[in-house]
Amino acid sequence: MSETVTFTQAPPGPQPAISGPMSLTPPFDAIELLPAIAADRLRMLRQRALDAHAVIPPFDDLRDANMAKTNAQNRLTQLQAHPSQAGWNLSENDVRVTTQRKIVDALTAAAATAPVAGAAPPARATALGCVWTV
Repeated sequence: MSETVTFTQAPPGPQPAISGPMSLTPPFDAIELLPAIAADRLRMLRQRALDAHAVIPPFDDLRDANMAKTNAQNRLTQLQAHPSQAGWNLSENDVRVTTQRKIVDALTAAAATAPVAGAAPPARATALGCVWTV
């Protein structure tokens, strides 16, 4: 009453057709399939999107600029803080304080020139017809 089941290994052959994650991007551009008028319109739309994204700096750049400014301000505060607050208690005339103050001023000026959410759109963005939300 006991049956033995045996399995035989498949002969070696080519790998299966799908062996890994499938790519969702086709190996061709969709413009190739469109009529000429639609292809031109899609090219213009892609160019407009590239121009609009070129106006606004990437978030990582803005974040890095703000973090550098904040770190410089914290360092200046530490240099002038009392030793009981983990500071160095340096005077305003100390070389390290004046150097750090120059660094803070330069980073503050650099951060001020970066576009801010809620600010008026740059002229180039308006010329491109970009929508600027607050």
